[in-house]
Amino acid sequence: MKNIAYKIGFEGSLKKIFREPELNKQLESCWNKTSIALSACRNEYENFQILLYSQDGALENVSIEISDLVNGNNNSRIDHRNISKYQVGYLKTEKPPYPVEHVGFWPDPLFPFDALCIKQGLIQPIWITVYVPKESPAGHYYGSIRIKPANGVEKKVALNIKIRDFEIPEKSHLLLPFDFNTRDDMSAFDKFYPLEGDDRTEMLKKYLDYLADHKINSLIYGYLTCRDEKLLSIRRNAKGAYEYDFAKLENLLEYIVQKGFSFNIFIPDYCKNTKCTFIINPLLKDYAHLGDKIFTSPEFEKTIVELLQSYVAFLKKKGWLDRAYCSTWDEAPPKYYEHAKHINKMVKEAAPTLETSMSSNTYPDDLIANADILVTHLALYDENIAGKLRGKGKKIWCYVSNAPCDHPALYIDYPAVDPRILFWMSWKYQLDGFVYWNVNAWHYQLLGVQNYSADKAGIGLTPDTPWNVHHKARYAVNGCGTLVYPGKDGPIGSIRMELIRDGVEDYEYLWLLNHEIEELKKMVGDKNDAGQKLLEESEAVLEIVNKLITSNKIYENNPEKLIGARERIGDQIEKIINSIDSKEVSACPMK
Repeated sequence: MKNIAYKIGFEGSLKKIFREPELNKQLESCWNKTSIALSACRNEYENFQILLYSQDGALENVSIEISDLVNGNNNSRIDHRNISKYQVGYLKTEKPPYPVEHVGFWPDPLFPFDALCIKQGLIQPIWITVYVPKESPAGHYYGSIRIKPANGVEKKVALNIKIRDFEIPEKSHLLLPFDFNTRDDMSAFDKFYPLEGDDRTEMLKKYLDYLADHKINSLIYGYLTCRDEKLLSIRRNAKGAYEYDFAKLENLLEYIVQKGFSFNIFIPDYCKNTKCTFIINPLLKDYAHLGDKIFTSPEFEKTIVELLQSYVAFLKKKGWLDRAYCSTWDEAPPKYYEHAKHINKMVKEAAPTLETSMSSNTYPDDLIANADILVTHLALYDENIAGKLRGKGKKIWCYVSNAPCDHPALYIDYPAVDPRILFWMSWKYQLDGFVYWNVNAWHYQLLGVQNYSADKAGIGLTPDTPWNVHHKARYAVNGCGTLVYPGKDGPIGSIRMELIRDGVEDYEYLWLLNHEIEELKKMVGDKNDAGQKLLEESEAVLEIVNKLITSNKIYENNPEKLIGARERIGDQIEKIINSIDSKEVSACPMK
């Protein structure tokens, strides 16, 4: 068999690699490297890409083996089982109403790696994720990557990683209320996975695992917790009041709590389109005939209050009430502000300890008086207004959605920097949460995303499956609402979700540096020159975020500068910790 000549390249996670070589800019420097170097702290995931390419012919049955990573100083190691490999898949976009680098095939799905064949003349990236366990000692670790096509020579390159002497927490300091949908007309989950009972619940748990592993920690709309007819039903109790039957949901809800999620328990999604309200809230279908009268119907409100009180009583009994909140209104328009205020008041009277959240794009003073969490679009975020709201004890969440924009977004055909920079913005703007409306709009009939067909039942997306990413809502955008894909055995991840997790980890670096600065302030006296110098230097490093982000629409899109900023922050965290541990500043008089 003839040996096919091929090239190996390395690229970081912040560059999307097109299949066609001529579409990639400034890629020449990545080829024929003999090593790749990374850095991460404990409990962090770090990503990079291996690129394989041949002009000589197709590569057959390519295998990739990655060794343990070993610290030569103390023989500690990161087991190779903490290193994951994925085949980068490509989905075809359509022309959107915003400028893009390319219309055609874009990288996004990440398929579990198996020996694969690589077509002649096309680049195939392999996505590598290294997880650093919490118990890993700091230091430099070394390993190797072996690449062997059945019809090509084996090549070996070095993999080096610097483990920093701190760790990021299991639970993020930023709330990420995303959602996962099981509706037939919004995801076709039950068609892709024709399962019942415990088998269905176990599949749902796989998706919850994936979301939790990627730092998602809240379910904003509560499709699983209060809108799934296969998990939850409504009945009347002995007194004639409406209540939930939690028999089928209880097991999954316990798992949701164990995985660290908070969740919505307010069943109606009030919005300006009442038809949509009942489509996505099937448990309330008996009231669909009311239409717009739901805004004034005492009977409807009585039912809502009884159901809410039923949920609160159940959660109190289980000890889970602290995980619940009520998302009361979705993008409330001005003409419904009075109703929004009324609903928030109604919830507070029925369940005084629960926080209420509502999204709108303007917040007059009389509206914010009775909502605890205000959710606004990132494009409309105003620092002055947000400051006034915080002064009144309100929390601020932001979201991005499906409109052409000049701010960062989560579209497939936006740069890789965008999903990550969103969380630097979350830090800069002191957000309490970052919201995204859905992760699995696989088959959204209302918005033109048609992906289910009978041959995909139990199979879902494969590397060769045509898949519609064009989301035809108010605007036709690519990839909106789809951050994870249905695979035969569970979730197929995405590059965008990896970048979201990277961004949340960046947020934790910023949080840690700020925390260390505050601790340093408590220890450094006015007469301690070394301590004052370290404090001033650390505060200057924290200011990097303001150099990267001028506004929610003007921000740095150079990957090297973003990574460089993260490295400086990591270096400074370690510098403060080492200074305190070595008593360089710890003996200073208190201010």
